[in-house]
Amino acid sequence: MRLPLTLFLGGLLGLLTGGCATLGEGDCRYADWFELGRRDGARGQAWQQLVRHNTSCSEYGVQVDEERYRSGRDAGLRQYCTPVSGWERGLRGAGYRQVCPAHLEGAFLDGFELGHEIHRVRPEIERYKRETRKREDELAKDGLDADRRREILHQLHELIEHRVEAERHLAHLEAAAHERGFLP
Repeated sequence: MRLPLTLFLGGLLGLLTGGCATLGEGDCRYADWFELGRRDGARGQAWQQLVRHNTSCSEYGVQVDEERYRSGRDAGLRQYCTPVSGWERGLRGAGYRQVCPAHLEGAFLDGFELGHEIHRVRPEIERYKRETRKREDELAKDGLDADRRREILHQLHELIEHRVEAERHLAHLEAAAHERGFLP
């Protein structure tokens, strides 16, 4: 079985850029390529992972079984490209590698985008709380002149407004997550 030119060139590029070996000699010689592809797919690994495996195995004179790997990866992607998986990745702040097939990507992205937005908003709320405490501490200090006091009160008002708006947004997001079954 001949490897496609793109796979060969990708392997060569991996060697030239100092890519790390993904598999040892024993792994290459006795690999269950379907299972390896399934695991890579279930972790959302990009197709370039096969290129890295090929680069590793070529060092030992072992050729990857691209067809079995592809079948396994497709099975793994069916596990990975779900709304729940997207939700979990988004909530952790992980990126998306554009690996889901078109017929699964929409559902994955629905979960991913919702989780990602919650991941973004939660620290924002905490930042508003910290900034509010700092202004309150500063306001409690003796010897503040009237102008500085007004400035701090204005900042507090804005911080509280922003925090309340962010908390409302978070509540809306969490309600949507609950409605979709992502939250209990």
